[in-house]
Amino acid sequence: MDRFESKQEFKKGIIAGIIAATLMYLFIEIFSWLQIIKFGQSYLGGETVFNYQNNVLVKIISFFMSVGIGTFWGVILAFLFSKVFTGELLILKGIGFAFAIFVFHMGILDESFHYNRDIHEETLNLIIILLGYVLYGSTAALILKRLGIFRD
Repeated sequence: MDRFESKQEFKKGIIAGIIAATLMYLFIEIFSWLQIIKFGQSYLGGETVFNYQNNVLVKIISFFMSVGIGTFWGVILAFLFSKVFTGELLILKGIGFAFAIFVFHMGILDESFHYNRDIHEETLNLIIILLGYVLYGSTAALILKRLGIFRD
């Protein structure tokens, strides 16, 4: 019987998603810690499921929320790379996928997550978050390539 998962896409997507999401989290949070931006990845991850409060426990929970969501998208990207895309222009494809997640997250789901409306007036904040997504997409694509996810 043929299975949809033919190249360990789930496992490889989890690995790529965890690494890429962790890098994205740290990238965005560094700008928040340096007080260059107002809303960091901790805020975004924390506000997803509860009202964010700036304390250590919430930051830990926010980190795991962000990595968990990044892992989910890593699995989706692994299946896309395995079943749909070729290895050509893989970084561009990863960035395009990440840009779509950014628009989905910050443009469509922001109301559902009850994000502070001020985030949309903070242009630098949105640019840093977008760059974090670019880092996520390109990193995940490179890791998936390294893990041999592309179809022959």
